Amino acid sequence: MEKNARAFFNKMVNEKLLAQKKKMNRKRPKFVRQDYYHRMRVHDEAWKRPRGYHSKMRRGEAGKRKVVQAGYGSPAELRGINLQGFRPVHVETMKQLEKLNPKEESAIIAANLGMKNRIKLVKHAAEKNIRISNIKDAKKFIADADAHMKARKEARKTAVEKRTTKKEEKTTHTKSAKPTASEQEKKEAKKEETKIEVKSAAPVEHAKTHGDINSQTVPKGVSKT
Repeated sequence: MEKNARAFFNKMVNEKLLAQKKKMNRKRPKFVRQDYYHRMRVHDEAWKRPRGYHSKMRRGEAGKRKVVQAGYGSPAELRGINLQGFRPVHVETMKQLEKLNPKEESAIIAANLGMKNRIKLVKHAAEKNIRISNIKDAKKFIADADAHMKARKEARKTAVEKRTTKKEEKTTHTKSAKPTASEQEKKEAKKEETKIEVKSAAPVEHAKTHGDINSQTVPKGVSKT
């Protein structure tokens, strides 16, 4: 009975503290570095305490931005606990996921994991009823991821098939471009005929160039002798 009463009391206390934390998160201002809009290299969420002697933000004058002070923090009992009441733990492997307590801790899957390892971790977490903080709906994520992996496999298969067909077309084209034995014989015969024609035409051209009488034209009324 005492254990049940303590568990019930702790649960009620935690619920009250969580409600208080939510209220404080709503009221808490956004702490921004002084004059961050004048410095392009400074991110607006990078907090740094103002140290200037004449800094009105350091003095806390009215109309200036708020400075980090005691009283803005969440309850000490809930430090490191999210709004759902679980302590988030960074997970990269199956061993780290198996060590989690599903009643008190939730998993944050590492961003640098591949899709296959991510799917395995999410499926194992769903089997053990472990909450995943950076994935809202585990079932929907698994379904979408499986569909994505199938689409990738099909795209790879189609790409491989296209490559193989292109290679086959190239090989068939090269084979068809090579001349057959009969075509080679015809080409050689044509080459021999052209050689014979060139040899027969050579003496005629020689005679014309060296002034052969038979080849020269003779005017009318004049004998060649």
